[in-house]
Amino acid sequence: MSLLWLTGLCLVLTMFFSAAEMAFIAANRLRLRHLAEEGSTTAARYLEAFRQPERALSTAMIGVTMAHIVAGSALTWTLLPVLGAWAPVLATILLTPVMLVFGEIIPKAIAREWATSLILTLYRPLTWAATLLVPFVAFANFVVGAILRTFGGRQLDMRAFVSREELKALLQMEPGEADVTTHEAQLIDKIFDLGDTTVREIMVPLVEVAMLPDTAAPRDAIAAMLERGFSRIPIYLQRETNIVGVVGAKDLLSRGASARI
Repeated sequence: MSLLWLTGLCLVLTMFFSAAEMAFIAANRLRLRHLAEEGSTTAARYLEAFRQPERALSTAMIGVTMAHIVAGSALTWTLLPVLGAWAPVLATILLTPVMLVFGEIIPKAIAREWATSLILTLYRPLTWAATLLVPFVAFANFVVGAILRTFGGRQLDMRAFVSREELKALLQMEPGEADVTTHEAQLIDKIFDLGDTTVREIMVPLVEVAMLPDTAAPRDAIAAMLERGFSRIPIYLQRETNIVGVVGAKDLLSRGASARI
């Protein structure tokens, strides 16, 4: 009796679990939170589940593993009357690339690209699968928790986790959707790029710094500020490498143009 249909079904299940796992991890939680506030029950349930992601992720991984086992067994059973002892070998050779490429790599790549929209479709079937696989999921979580406790680890807490990409997505929201102004968004975006900036890129060489000697009159400082557009001017004593202070526009206005710097 041919069980190729069962092998095909297992391939479809592998694709589903692989895509669901990637979508669960990569979904834009800020966008989903916004959808939940607008009344999306699926988005709200996903956000609640993400507080303790072990169940969903364990379901996906166990589902993939079981699908692989059943697919291999079904194909081996189908080939056994023809190939005899070579049936398991050929089944492994045939299934490995198919399951790897079509069952995992391609679905995960697609799910990563459209994670947020896919999780809204895949989350409910994933919860149904979690209910069916609850004995296996519970056992897997128990084993993982026991191992973590044995080695002094702790359970993964993703409630406060917000990725750099999610923050950037928040900054790109339309006005009114995010609780930040355009100016604040620009400042935060620059902070992201600060780690890639070197001191050489932002410093001003001393020979190019606008400065005045300590003997200069306030009107000279005011003229320099107006010319260069600065509100403060460094003051040096005798030589430009000997900076002794900084004069600001506020100080000049309070002391008058006739006072000495």
